[in-house]
Amino acid sequence: MPAYYDLAVVREMLVAAFGIGGINTLAFDLFPSLYDDFAGSLPKNDRVEQIVAEAARTGRVSEIADYVEKNNKHQYDVYAPRLLRPSTSPSPALQPQQQQRLEDLQHHLEQDTQLLRQYEDLARQESDPRRLLGIRAEIRRQQEAVAGYRQALAELQGQVSETTAAAAQPSLDDVSQKLDALSQQIAVVHEQVVRSEGAIRQDLVARQTVLLNHITQEQRQAVATLVQKLDANQLETVELLLDAHDRQQIAQWQAEQMLLLLQQAAVDLRRLRADQPDAAQWQSLVQQLQAETSWQQKLKWTLPIIPGILEFESETAVDVIPALKQSWQSLRQQFRRLRE
Repeated sequence: MPAYYDLAVVREMLVAAFGIGGINTLAFDLFPSLYDDFAGSLPKNDRVEQIVAEAARTGRVSEIADYVEKNNKHQYDVYAPRLLRPSTSPSPALQPQQQQRLEDLQHHLEQDTQLLRQYEDLARQESDPRRLLGIRAEIRRQQEAVAGYRQALAELQGQVSETTAAAAQPSLDDVSQKLDALSQQIAVVHEQVVRSEGAIRQDLVARQTVLLNHITQEQRQAVATLVQKLDANQLETVELLLDAHDRQQIAQWQAEQMLLLLQQAAVDLRRLRADQPDAAQWQSLVQQLQAETSWQQKLKWTLPIIPGILEFESETAVDVIPALKQSWQSLRQQFRRLRE
């Protein structure tokens, strides 16, 4: 009978074999979609969990083992004796093909149960709504998987002859009970994600309101829609830069350069979106940017909207947005380093 990879041991091996740079390289080589989604602040252990979860879901755990063997033979040799978990012994009541199918079902159930525990832990700690959406997508995948497992179990039960049904029933019942337990656990995690999303939305609205309360009513009307699009990470960046502004730590030349780019981007977007429902907002925004005020005053109310402006990077006719993005990232990195 086949043996299966022990995912807990695979995770241990990756943590021991590579630093965060090595984990990033592995993700880039084997799982580029995960690499693209990694946030800069994501801890190494969380990256490892996501990699192993994706490998288990797509049946590519052996590729991870091969990668470690090639790139860190010492750690591979340390963990190799524990990597594979033997399968259970066959039931005499089932034909070999049926027994194999039953073991496959049990193995998939164990993997999904283990993955769900990891996502439950992530959902409990997660504050990024985009990553919660990823967890919600994984929950939907597991719900679909459970439906598939139930269908496979029903087909297996139908294949078992009456003469062997009684002897095979304990094993089949065990799989059915595991399916019920996994379904219940999925429901619990789903409820937890929904609660977390609700709490995050309330927090985002509160923080967005605080930002809007710092500016005049006329300015608020011009920028409210853009501020309401900010997620938790963007809000954190804006709050950091507003604090630097209040401490007079942002150089005038940096501010004026960014304000000039922002004004040009707003003018271009006003032209491009003239026929859109938000046309009046862009007109009001341009008017506010062209008003005669000091760079300090203008910078304070424009900092919260720059991330929202950058979301229009796909508007190919706004040639200035890449330069605005570079200026914004440079300023953000400068003050993140100071805080660290």
